[in-house]
Amino acid sequence: MCVDIYFYELQNGRYHRTFVEIHSKLCDFAETGTLFGDSMKRAIKNQPCPFQPGHVAFTNLSIPLQNIPKTFPYKQGRLYCNTTLIRNGVLSRLAETYINMEVKSGIVKKPTKT
Repeated sequence: MCVDIYFYELQNGRYHRTFVEIHSKLCDFAETGTLFGDSMKRAIKNQPCPFQPGHVAFTNLSIPLQNIPKTFPYKQGRLYCNTTLIRNGVLSRLAETYINMEVKSGIVKKPTKT
């Protein structure tokens, strides 16, 4: 199984495709993906690969800011995710979904001396 993720940036109320893409085997993506891997593992309760057939829900995924490169250019957007399987040379789309994203950074105030 493979996962393909395409990043779209939100500009003026519309999503525009960017040059950022991720293409990986699903198990490699979940187990070693530094951007989403830990969040996915928590969401599926650390089930080992290969994943069992059935419904899998990923809700309220949070990604620690330290996993996002400081040079990542997009603050709001949408990720389109396609999961496919190639068996006997035939490509089958297993799932397609999208994830709306917003990168928020917190400002930590230094304690004041009194």
